[in-house]
Amino acid sequence: MPTARFTATSVVYGNDIYVIGGYTGNAFSWTGGSSVNNVEVYNTQTDTWSVRKAMPQALGSLTSVSYKGKIYVFGGMTTNTRSVATVQVYDPASDIWSTKKPMLNTLHGSSAVVHKDKIYLVAGRHIDNNSNVSLNTFLECDPDNDNWSTKPNLLTARGGAQAVIYSNKIFAIAGKTEAGGRSYELNTVESFDFEQNKWSPEASLKQARSGAGAITLGGQIYVIRGSQSTLANSPVNTIEIFGKIDGSHT
Repeated sequence: MPTARFTATSVVYGNDIYVIGGYTGNAFSWTGGSSVNNVEVYNTQTDTWSVRKAMPQALGSLTSVSYKGKIYVFGGMTTNTRSVATVQVYDPASDIWSTKKPMLNTLHGSSAVVHKDKIYLVAGRHIDNNSNVSLNTFLECDPDNDNWSTKPNLLTARGGAQAVIYSNKIFAIAGKTEAGGRSYELNTVESFDFEQNKWSPEASLKQARSGAGAITLGGQIYVIRGSQSTLANSPVNTIEIFGKIDGSHT
């Protein structure tokens, strides 16, 4: 990429991969760099990078989705370690950014998914002058009407978790939480059932991790790498798979 950075967000749009924002220093301690507003696009067919119009606000640890021809970017953290409620929207066709109604919470390290014309923000973290905590919040965005509403909280507060749509449910996977005065990574997984309007536990990962990647492919969920101790910068090199194999879950 043209710009080296950490905690950027990325989204697929057409044949391109958009890499947006991020932090240029040590994102585990959030020192030695700055949040950026760079937007760089990888063309998968020509194997080339190009630069697009920068975001209005420079942020790291943000999340994004593609929705009806536009890219929605939610929250993030400033250079001076403050979570924001900003919603920034990019139109790839016109190379223009706009802002929408802010989220109900200031947060970073959340995970966004699209389901039936709504965007859902799953958990995340919040930092301001007085607090530094993982969240169990679950927010619904109606992008067509620019409205926000709250949904039932997760069972567990999760920062740096991943969320995917699987079996018509939202799966919230691993992340980082706090308890008893200490922070630690999670191996737990929970799912939200839209019909029952509630979260339920799912099979746990074998390895606790935060900041992993997660995708659905071929009827399975792939959870890819991450960190088993954020404060110690201890990476995980394993990939775990959840899904039906010969009629049973693994």
